[in-house]
Amino acid sequence: MIWTYNRIVKNKNNMQFALKNIDVQLKNRHDALPNIVATVQQLMAHETELHTKISALRQQNFATVASSEGLIQ
Repeated sequence: MIWTYNRIVKNKNNMQFALKNIDVQLKNRHDALPNIVATVQQLMAHETELHTKISALRQQNFATVASSEGLIQ
C-alpha cells in the first residue's frame, strides 16, 4: 500500500518536473524570437546594400569596358 502511494507521488512529481521543463523551453523560445527577427532584419539590410553596391560596380565596369572599346562615345 505504501509502495503504491510512493510510486504515485513519484510519478506526479516527475510529471510536474517535465511540464515545468516544457514551460522553460517555451519561454526561452519566446524570449529568443525578437533577437532572431532583429538579426534577420539586419541581414536583409546588409544584403540590400551589398546588392546595390554590386550593381553600381557592374554598371561602372560595363561603362569603363564599353568606353575603352569605343562602344559608348
